[in-house]
Amino acid sequence: MADLHHVHLAQDRAAEPANGAAFAKDFTATWQRVDRLCRVQPAGRAIWTRHGDAMLLSEFLLTLVVEVAVRGLDLADALGREPWLTSSAGDAVLELLLGAEQMAAADKLGWSQPHFMRKATGREPLDETEAAQIEQLGIRWLARNDCCRHLASAGRQQDAPKLGRLWAVRGRSTVAKDDKRRSPGARTHYF
Repeated sequence: MADLHHVHLAQDRAAEPANGAAFAKDFTATWQRVDRLCRVQPAGRAIWTRHGDAMLLSEFLLTLVVEVAVRGLDLADALGREPWLTSSAGDAVLELLLGAEQMAAADKLGWSQPHFMRKATGREPLDETEAAQIEQLGIRWLARNDCCRHLASAGRQQDAPKLGRLWAVRGRSTVAKDDKRRSPGARTHYF
C-alpha cells in the first residue's frame, strides 16, 4: 500500500503540465540511479516488497522485467502498435515462464517472444492446433493451482485463497517470509 507521501507526490506530478522531455530526463536519471544501486548489492541481498513479502533483490528485479514486458504488450495492443519487447527481456520472461529445460521446446513452436508471452499469459487464446503442439512438446503453462499446491506443501494453505494473480515458479530460491533464510521453493511474480 502506498504511503501518504507517495500519494501526494503522484498527485503533484499528475497536476503538472505534461513535459515529455522532462519526463524522459527524470526517467533516465531514475533508472540509472537504480541500476547503480542494485549492481553494488551482494548476490543474496534480501528485500521486503511493498506487499510485505521477503524476496531476493534479483528475484524482485525479475518481477519488474516481467511486469514491464507484459504491460508493454498490453499497451502496444491498445495503441495498435508492434510490441517493443527487447530480446533480453523476452528471454528472461520466457525462461521464468518455462524454466531453462523447456526453452528448446518453445523454440520448436516458431513463435515470436511477444506471441509466446501473449499465449502463455492468457492474453491470447490457444487454438486447437497450438494446444496440440504445446501438449506434444510437453510445455506446461503456469496455473493458479500450481501456486496453491506449492503453498499447501509449504504449510501455507491459508495464503492460497489470497493469490489473485500471484504466480509461483518452482525450482528457484526465495527468502522465506517467516525466517528470512534462503530456501528452495517458489519464486513469486505478480502479473
